[in-house]
Amino acid sequence: MSPSRIAECLTRCRTLGVGAYLTRPVRQSALFDAIMTVLGMPNEGPAVLVTRHSLRENRRPLRLRLIEENVLHQTLVRWILEKRGHTILVAVHGREALAALEQHPFDIVLVDLPGAYSLFMAA
Repeated sequence: MSPSRIAECLTRCRTLGVGAYLTRPVRQSALFDAIMTVLGMPNEGPAVLVTRHSLRENRRPLRLRLIEENVLHQTLVRWILEKRGHTILVAVHGREALAALEQHPFDIVLVDLPGAYSLFMAA
Protein backbone atom coordinates (compact mmCIF):
# COMPACT_ATOMS: atom_id res chain seq x y z
CA MET A 1 0.00 0.00 0.00
CA SER A 2 1.37 3.41 -0.94
CA PRO A 3 2.14 5.99 1.77
CA SER A 4 -0.59 8.30 0.43
CA ARG A 5 -3.13 5.46 0.62
CA ILE A 6 -2.10 4.68 4.21
CA ALA A 7 -2.43 8.37 5.15
CA GLU A 8 -5.89 8.39 3.57
CA CYS A 9 -6.90 5.30 5.58
CA LEU A 10 -5.58 6.79 8.82
CA THR A 11 -7.53 10.01 8.23
CA ARG A 12 -10.70 8.03 7.52
CA CYS A 13 -10.18 5.93 10.69
CA ARG A 14 -9.80 9.06 12.82
CA THR A 15 -12.97 10.52 11.29
CA LEU A 16 -14.91 7.34 12.07
CA GLY A 17 -13.55 7.13 15.63
CA VAL A 18 -11.64 3.89 15.03
CA GLY A 19 -9.36 3.10 17.98
CA ALA A 20 -6.60 1.17 16.20
CA TYR A 21 -5.35 0.59 12.68
CA LEU A 22 -2.96 -2.30 12.01
CA THR A 23 -1.79 -3.47 8.60
CA ARG A 24 -1.17 -7.11 7.70
CA PRO A 25 0.63 -9.20 8.65
CA VAL A 26 -0.34 -8.61 12.28
CA ARG A 27 1.51 -10.41 15.04
CA GLN A 28 -0.61 -11.80 17.83
CA SER A 29 1.31 -9.72 20.37
CA ALA A 30 0.71 -6.50 18.38
CA LEU A 31 -3.00 -7.25 18.16
CA PHE A 32 -3.17 -7.92 21.89
CA ASP A 33 -1.23 -4.71 22.67
CA ALA A 34 -3.54 -2.68 20.41
CA ILE A 35 -6.66 -4.08 22.06
CA MET A 36 -5.33 -3.47 25.56
CA THR A 37 -4.22 0.06 24.64
CA VAL A 38 -7.60 0.97 23.16
CA LEU A 39 -9.46 -0.50 26.14
CA GLY A 40 -7.31 1.54 28.53
CA MET A 41 -7.90 4.86 26.75
CA PRO A 42 -10.20 7.48 28.29
CA ASN A 43 -13.38 8.15 26.31
CA GLU A 44 -13.23 11.93 26.58
CA GLY A 45 -10.90 14.16 24.61
CA PRO A 46 -9.53 13.79 21.10
CA ALA A 47 -9.29 10.22 19.85
CA VAL A 48 -5.76 8.87 19.47
CA LEU A 49 -5.33 6.29 16.74
CA VAL A 50 -3.22 3.29 17.82
CA THR A 51 -0.90 2.02 15.08
CA ARG A 52 1.94 -0.48 14.85
CA HIS A 53 4.38 2.42 15.17
CA SER A 54 2.73 3.99 18.21
CA LEU A 55 2.73 0.60 19.95
CA ARG A 56 6.45 0.22 19.32
CA GLU A 57 7.21 3.78 20.48
CA ASN A 58 5.23 3.40 23.71
CA ARG A 59 6.62 0.01 24.75
CA ARG A 60 8.71 0.33 27.86
CA PRO A 61 11.66 -1.95 28.57
CA LEU A 62 11.18 -4.34 31.48
CA ARG A 63 13.57 -5.54 34.18
CA LEU A 64 13.34 -9.32 34.35
CA ARG A 65 14.86 -11.89 36.68
CA LEU A 66 15.42 -15.33 35.15
CA ILE A 67 15.87 -18.30 37.49
CA GLU A 68 17.34 -21.08 35.36
CA GLU A 69 20.05 -23.69 35.94
CA ASN A 70 20.54 -24.73 32.32
CA VAL A 71 23.12 -22.47 30.62
CA LEU A 72 21.66 -23.11 27.14
CA HIS A 73 18.19 -22.07 28.31
CA GLN A 74 19.64 -18.99 30.01
CA THR A 75 21.37 -17.97 26.79
CA LEU A 76 18.26 -18.51 24.65
CA VAL A 77 15.89 -16.62 26.95
CA ARG A 78 18.39 -13.78 27.35
CA TRP A 79 18.87 -13.50 23.60
CA ILE A 80 15.12 -13.37 22.89
CA LEU A 81 14.28 -10.82 25.59
CA GLU A 82 17.33 -8.57 25.23
CA LYS A 83 16.63 -8.40 21.50
CA ARG A 84 13.31 -6.80 22.46
CA GLY A 85 15.04 -4.20 24.66
CA HIS A 86 14.52 -5.74 28.09
CA THR A 87 17.10 -6.12 30.87
CA ILE A 88 17.57 -9.69 32.15
CA LEU A 89 19.45 -10.74 35.26
CA VAL A 90 20.05 -14.46 35.67
CA ALA A 91 20.05 -16.45 38.89
CA VAL A 92 20.86 -20.15 39.01
CA HIS A 93 19.02 -20.91 42.26
CA GLY A 94 15.95 -19.60 44.02
CA ARG A 95 17.90 -18.43 47.09
CA GLU A 96 20.12 -16.25 44.91
CA ALA A 97 17.03 -14.80 43.21
CA LEU A 98 15.25 -14.06 46.49
CA ALA A 99 18.30 -12.23 47.82
CA ALA A 100 18.45 -10.16 44.62
CA LEU A 101 14.72 -9.37 44.77
CA GLU A 102 15.25 -7.72 48.14
CA GLN A 103 17.99 -5.49 46.65
CA HIS A 104 16.60 -4.73 43.16
CA PRO A 105 12.95 -4.56 42.11
CA PHE A 106 11.95 -6.48 38.97
CA ASP A 107 8.89 -6.20 36.75
CA ILE A 108 8.75 -9.93 36.04
CA VAL A 109 10.42 -13.03 37.45
CA LEU A 110 10.71 -16.04 35.13
CA VAL A 111 11.05 -19.27 37.08
CA ASP A 112 12.02 -22.62 35.59
CA LEU A 113 9.44 -25.17 36.66
CA PRO A 114 9.71 -28.76 35.39
CA GLY A 115 8.89 -28.47 31.68
CA ALA A 116 7.47 -24.94 31.65
CA TYR A 117 8.18 -21.31 32.44
CA SER A 118 5.87 -19.44 34.75
CA LEU A 119 5.48 -15.69 34.99
CA PHE A 120 5.20 -14.08 38.36
CA MET A 121 4.45 -10.40 38.47
CA ALA A 122 6.67 -8.75 41.06
CA ALA A 123 4.87 -6.41 43.41
